[in-house]
Amino acid sequence: MILTCMRVYLVPAHMRGYYDYVELFNGVRTNVPKHLRGCVCQLKRCVKFCCSSGIPLFRPTKKAPVECDVDKKEYSPLVNITLPDSSRVVMNVLDKFVVQQGIPCGDGYMLLPHLYEEDQWELYENGTIVRKLDNLPRSRRDYCLTVFNSPLATKFELFPLYCDKVDAFGTIKISTTCMMISAPFLYLTILIYWVVPKLWNLHSKCLICYLLSLAIGTTLIVVINMSTSEYPIAVCATMGFFAYYFLLAVFFWLNVICFDLWQIFRGNISNIGHMSEAQRFRYYSLYAWGLPAVMTVITVGLQYSNLPAELQSGIGDTHCWLNTEEWSAMLYFYGPCLILILSNIAMFYSTVRRIYNIRREVQKLTQDDYTLRRMRGHQNK
Repeated sequence: MILTCMRVYLVPAHMRGYYDYVELFNGVRTNVPKHLRGCVCQLKRCVKFCCSSGIPLFRPTKKAPVECDVDKKEYSPLVNITLPDSSRVVMNVLDKFVVQQGIPCGDGYMLLPHLYEEDQWELYENGTIVRKLDNLPRSRRDYCLTVFNSPLATKFELFPLYCDKVDAFGTIKISTTCMMISAPFLYLTILIYWVVPKLWNLHSKCLICYLLSLAIGTTLIVVINMSTSEYPIAVCATMGFFAYYFLLAVFFWLNVICFDLWQIFRGNISNIGHMSEAQRFRYYSLYAWGLPAVMTVITVGLQYSNLPAELQSGIGDTHCWLNTEEWSAMLYFYGPCLILILSNIAMFYSTVRRIYNIRREVQKLTQDDYTLRRMRGHQNK
């Protein structure tokens, strides 16, 4: 059995384990004495309270981190909960959720919608909150609920202490907007290649596959980033894993294109001359579509295994896309892509050298031919 802040829950043995850390805001881990912990949030949705029930927060000095007070307050546990169909229902959080306890960050600030319009917030059924200012979902790792005496209420109510993830240059919005603008042109390019059979050859087929992967992957990332509400877990995970597959395929098809050009300019026709273009394209497709599929299946399996959270991809958990705050993103995506990019650079360098050598040989032959013709001209005189 696992004791939470409010109730006792029976947790199966395979969902329990010993941990020597707690995870705070932005994935920062703090070492603590080894203790038993259960995955209660897989049995029932969780929400985080900053302190024990009814205990408010206070800040000893202006720049000091927030702390829990000692005096317990009477408060209303009723909160508006946003359901998957976007409807809102007033519910008792103590009945709806498993209550966890902890202050995720010392420099967070209270969302006070009665004072500031941009502080409007919504608590979703899956335990995440969304602030009106940026419409980005935040997991319980990035906020906690605390009691606060609103001047518009007769007693203390629950408000979030919000740990802001600063995106000073708006890079997420800028990159998402750029992807949204580029996606239609990718589809248009694919359409042009598709309706003009004269353009069909091995290289153009590989290029179409590359563009198709990029277009679909880009579209899925745009849909994920532009959402103003929280997707259901199944939808979130499905979009995330499909985006992972197609964006991996982008780099594999780019690797195929580089390899094919390298083979041609390398002049080693004996290795590929006995195969038709159709056969080569089938092998290329098996590589560029097949390996990302295998990696995606492995990633899905590991995500829903008993691996520690830091070794999982995070897709469909607290993110619809990879959890880029952990090094696991390097293992699952950035690492393989880096290897492919380095391979492409090596083949590109080899191809450029080959082109340079061929050009130099052609210039030498041309110069020798010109010299020979001049000598013959002088002899004829």
